[in-house]
Amino acid sequence: FWLDNRYYILDIQNKSIHPILLPEFIDNPILIWLNNETIGLIHSMQPIGGDGFSTFDINKNTFTQIIKGPFTHLRKYDEDLLVINEDQTSKNTTLSFLTFQGETIHQQTLKNRCIFKTKIGALILLNCEAESLIIDNALKITPFGDLVSLLARAPGKEIAVLVTRDGEVYQINLNTLARDPIILVDTPLEIRWLPDGSGF
Repeated sequence: FWLDNRYYILDIQNKSIHPILLPEFIDNPILIWLNNETIGLIHSMQPIGGDGFSTFDINKNTFTQIIKGPFTHLRKYDEDLLVINEDQTSKNTTLSFLTFQGETIHQQTLKNRCIFKTKIGALILLNCEAESLIIDNALKITPFGDLVSLLARAPGKEIAVLVTRDGEVYQINLNTLARDPIILVDTPLEIRWLPDGSGF
């Protein structure tokens, strides 16, 4: 939690507690597990995104700074990190895949202002200024159509309900991305599926 300034690793098997000694320049941090040996540390949370990011190796008790400066969005993507940075001045958006050690795997700049919307399996859905885009793990871009307002996946199934910002509603196959229109009385503000995914 961002108001906290003391963190500990609890080893349940050995019944031991190890403090994480944060560097002095870190303020309002967020800590997230990346894998069993690595904790991610956003240095300072911002209204959108954060400022600075490091990884902490719990075995070596060492920090490695991965990102210096602000970013718009950061999340774990399989065994890598997805970093999105929107430049307000140039109105460009840079997408990067980084290793936990900070090495750049792929990077691409879009001449558009885009924000992360959701992840669909191995694909990333972005809402940009006038359209939505699908990005794969090699940063290949595929247009997805109108801006997305809601995407609610059925529990345990590869289907979802997609609602666009224009109020169009579709059932979408998350494997093929094929859409079938759904006619509703009005544009939904929220979709809640039945636990078995048989209806919403």
